[in-house]
Amino acid sequence: MDRVTGGQESRALFFDEEGVLREISGERPGAEVLFALGRLLGDAGRVGLGGSATPEAGALLEAAAAGVVAAGGEVWRHALPCPAQGADLAERFRLPVSLFVQESDHTVRLHLFDRDGLPPEPAAQRQLERELLRAEVARGADGRAGRVLACPVTPALWAQRLVSRAKFHPPMLRRPVVAVGDATPEDRTLRLALGELGCRLEPVWRPGIPAFQAGHGGFRLTAQDERGALVDARQLLVLLALIEMENGSGTVAVPAGASAAVDLVAAGYGGTVLRLGRDGALARARYAQQPWMRRAADAAVRICSRMGISGQSLEVLLSKTPRFSSWQREVPLSSGWGAVVQAMARESGRQIGEDVLQIRTGGSWISLSPSARRSALRVVSEGPDLEVAAELCDFYAGRVAALDREISEQAAQEGDKK
Repeated sequence: MDRVTGGQESRALFFDEEGVLREISGERPGAEVLFALGRLLGDAGRVGLGGSATPEAGALLEAAAAGVVAAGGEVWRHALPCPAQGADLAERFRLPVSLFVQESDHTVRLHLFDRDGLPPEPAAQRQLERELLRAEVARGADGRAGRVLACPVTPALWAQRLVSRAKFHPPMLRRPVVAVGDATPEDRTLRLALGELGCRLEPVWRPGIPAFQAGHGGFRLTAQDERGALVDARQLLVLLALIEMENGSGTVAVPAGASAAVDLVAAGYGGTVLRLGRDGALARARYAQQPWMRRAADAAVRICSRMGISGQSLEVLLSKTPRFSSWQREVPLSSGWGAVVQAMARESGRQIGEDVLQIRTGGSWISLSPSARRSALRVVSEGPDLEVAAELCDFYAGRVAALDREISEQAAQEGDKK
């Protein structure tokens, strides 16, 4: 396969912690970047392609499609408005790679998914970053251009498939009344899914009913319970793990930085928690099988289906889960993050997962992971209350900074001796 090199102009993209491609410069990527990206993705053959219903996203989509076609690939173009729906489509049709161009608040995010509807694995992310930086672009193997096909999946069909998979099959004893807004594509898709489930929908929260909100491209669910208490995504993930255990699943897969309360829930049922990174391909495969652990609409359907069958409120369901508070800080580094994490692992006697170190102290947990945007470590602590969590976070952030200074000073001394 011939390759052409077009220089390094404006093609420096990086994957952030959520597996989303962004410009290193912080600027919005232009059409030339999307064309180069499309040509690289075209090597996979079939490429799913969709985006936000905005003029800028539309122009970038055209550039990406042109790149795929120029590389001899086949574009599966869809009109679903939310990145999480693009991920579902990739999974449904087993597309080797899919791209969703999200544009909102003058920010462009490029979501990539594999055939399981998941962001590419870290090794594949790094390879794509390097190829874009070198601007090496594959030509079609036989010199022929590809083609663009319209994918027939509508939002209504998407909602039907989601509900049939995520709901519990015994009929609901009652139709939950829930509040969901319609100001964003994420919330509108959430309303569509919950309406398909049979929920009675209201536009705003009021006492006595729960409210759900989707964010981050439809991959993060937050809520208010019937009393108005805010429930963040980490606590809802714990609830979803509890629902899996109560349903007899026995095994649940979660992101590497998920709350340690998930482990406590699973332990109460003799279950198993698989974490991405730490547990390799087994965790990734299980994560792909449980879309409600990673997508907001699937998660909301799962929870509301449980509410409808059990007759229990969201507040009652949440009362069964361990309650915790979390705090986080980011510590800039002058040395490599790997050396600091290894030093922390030796100090705590813990094993490092894939780029993540978790430390347990009493009934609290601390997680250390590198920042994708800068030379820094993110310190996340969990404790029985906010004061304990903040104190733990400050202590370990201070320890990270001290180890970073020691490692930097040692490296400088060794350099002086040479």
